[in-house]
Amino acid sequence: MGHFLIMRATSISKYDCVVKALFHFHMVHFTVHDLRRTCRSLLAAQGTPDHEVDRCLNNKLKGAEGIYDRYGYFEKRKEARTKLVHDVNANI
Repeated sequence: MGHFLIMRATSISKYDCVVKALFHFHMVHFTVHDLRRTCRSLLAAQGTPDHEVDRCLNNKLKGAEGIYDRYGYFEKRKEARTKLVHDVNANI
């Protein structure tokens, strides 16, 4: 298994936790968008449908789909994220 860095967001922001984690793993230059892009790519690679990926990333749906599709996809998002965590942990 790999090394795990666990931080609690108490008085510091989630962004600060991510920055500290990336510095710990010697990844100095990044943006939050890089993390979103990587997450999107990994979710697509594991076979998660595009509309579920958009929901996982909290993207606003456009057009008729954004207006009429009010389903939250909670269980589908949970399944996709859980699978993603297992895939990432297997590669650490």
